[in-house]
Amino acid sequence: MLLGAALALAAPAQAQRRGPMGGYGDGPKWWGSFWGGYQWSNQVGDPGTNSTWNYDSNWMVRLTAEREVAPRTAIGVAWNYSRMPLAVVGNASSAVCRQGCAAEGTIASYGLTLRSGGGAGFHFVYEGFLGAMQYSNFSVDGAGAAAFADVKDTDFAWAFGTGFGYTLSRDFELVGIFEYGNSVHERSSDLFQRRTTQHYTTRLGLRVGL
Repeated sequence: MLLGAALALAAPAQAQRRGPMGGYGDGPKWWGSFWGGYQWSNQVGDPGTNSTWNYDSNWMVRLTAEREVAPRTAIGVAWNYSRMPLAVVGNASSAVCRQGCAAEGTIASYGLTLRSGGGAGFHFVYEGFLGAMQYSNFSVDGAGAAAFADVKDTDFAWAFGTGFGYTLSRDFELVGIFEYGNSVHERSSDLFQRRTTQHYTTRLGLRVGL
């Protein structure tokens, strides 16, 4: 009889401790995350330099700070960084790189992120991003070095990603995501280009409750 009463009293307490992390107690309100992955970026036609930037692919890193606003839903800020190889090809009116110049450049993005997903064990994860993408710190071989020394351009950008997460504990979660993004660049009739450039990222991250 005493055992039955103890179990009856313990059940409500256990239910109160069960939180949005699916049995690990009340989850943290604030989260930080650290990511590493691989990014592919397409062509950018830039009227400011009279050239086309043919990006390739390389490793990337990402940092976020998020606040949970509802169960399994968080908003926050994100920063992405990648140092990308590319070929700079000047158009007919360009003074440099008409035959193409090998180069490297930084692609960084920063803005707001919205995340949905969670629970014990494996679960689906969805992410959205809205912000800016900046092309800068060009290192161009040959005659293009001086022309690109101070080039910096910032575009409007957005992205959507989906993948899987695995909850390790109340404060730790592993996540793998494939992300599809776009940035909008200024357009010129002198360059054969679309205004949008596609960016694809596959990344693995660790979310930590703060």
